[in-house]
Amino acid sequence: MPFHARRPGRTALASLVLLGCAAAGALAAERAATPVLEPMQTRPAPVSLELLNLRLVRMDGRIRNLSAILARPDARGRAPADVPAVILVPDGLGLDQRISALAERLALEGWATLEIDIDPVSTDGHAPQGPFPLAAEADAREVVGDLALALQELSEEPGIDPNRIAVVGLGTGGRAALLAGSEAAMSHELDTFGPRFAAHAALYPGCGPLLAEGFGNPAPWSSAPAAAFHAGQDAQNANAACETLVNALATRRRHPALWHVYPTATYAWDLGAAMGQTAIRLANLGPPAVPVAPAFDIAEDASSRLIAFLRPILGPPGRR
Repeated sequence: MPFHARRPGRTALASLVLLGCAAAGALAAERAATPVLEPMQTRPAPVSLELLNLRLVRMDGRIRNLSAILARPDARGRAPADVPAVILVPDGLGLDQRISALAERLALEGWATLEIDIDPVSTDGHAPQGPFPLAAEADAREVVGDLALALQELSEEPGIDPNRIAVVGLGTGGRAALLAGSEAAMSHELDTFGPRFAAHAALYPGCGPLLAEGFGNPAPWSSAPAAAFHAGQDAQNANAACETLVNALATRRRHPALWHVYPTATYAWDLGAAMGQTAIRLANLGPPAVPVAPAFDIAEDASSRLIAFLRPILGPPGRR
């Protein structure tokens, strides 16, 4: 089916201007055992928000209706300019305050963000059978098509620079963000000449799953810079798997521009941005339940390193 016949659609559910408020909680899907979080305390940036329903039609005919939050820097009082943007992809906990805290940090750079909730919920409120697309055991390759079509949608949005759109994800969403560098996967949905991401980044993706999903394979990959932040105490981030993955990438001259390991960190260390150091177990990311030791200092450091990685790629608002 040609792309023009499956043009993604979007419905604006609401729009508003907030002075630094975290709005992701308004759309966060309810999931069992999800902790109640507070957003990271940052200097607020004025943003305008739209709550969207994205209707994405995959090449295989599947229709995906995804909730999303589009946040733009508030342009009041200054000349309009095309702004860079970052698509944010959660893990199986959905659009919680970890994503909204990260969006707030990115807004301070003058960048737009599109938070998308990949896990679908039908109109009657019932979740689909089987694992959610972003569950810990899910195959992140299934999500890449959604990211490709979300990129197409955002690249055609007035005021967004289509050549400066990055993708950042957490956990399974992070693996999807890295796998969106696969030329075969992207061209399957967008053809050879469609838009491509300017950068890819993942927080605690897990080396073992990345290997299994083909991130180290020799297939054609984007030359866009990539970054990966790993947790040394993540059950899906075994040292042997990371060594194998690093060697495979080095052999193919594809080692990420930034590969950072926090030896003492667990999965979802950025829960520390809201919960301090309280250790918990996330049953809804398993089975088995995923142990988490939130770490505020690691969350702050990872956010700073991520922004430093993106800054020379995306640059400030305005055409370049």
